[in-house]
Amino acid sequence: MSYDTICKVLGVKFDLVQSGAGLVEVVNTNERVLELCEALGDVLRNNRLGKSEGKKLRGRLLFASEQLFGRVVRNQSRILSSHIKSGRSQLSNKTNEALIRIEKH
Repeated sequence: MSYDTICKVLGVKFDLVQSGAGLVEVVNTNERVLELCEALGDVLRNNRLGKSEGKKLRGRLLFASEQLFGRVVRNQSRILSSHIKSGRSQLSNKTNEALIRIEKH
């Protein structure tokens, strides 16, 4: 019986091809990355982000950042959190800039 060396779970890909050497690669799937980029693009085009949509986007970005982006997204997510807490839908310049920085990564 043969096993695949790549496993996909919750939008994350585990590559076990080098597991014999004690190495495992963990990355977001291409589908997850595209999905997040599309969501960010929609928000930036509309220049609006409501509270519930903002919470959903922030959670997905933070989950993905642990595999892919690192501190950049985490730091910019603080600005996103401030936007969500404000209750505004219209993006401020600061929130817009933070989302653009996230989108570039």
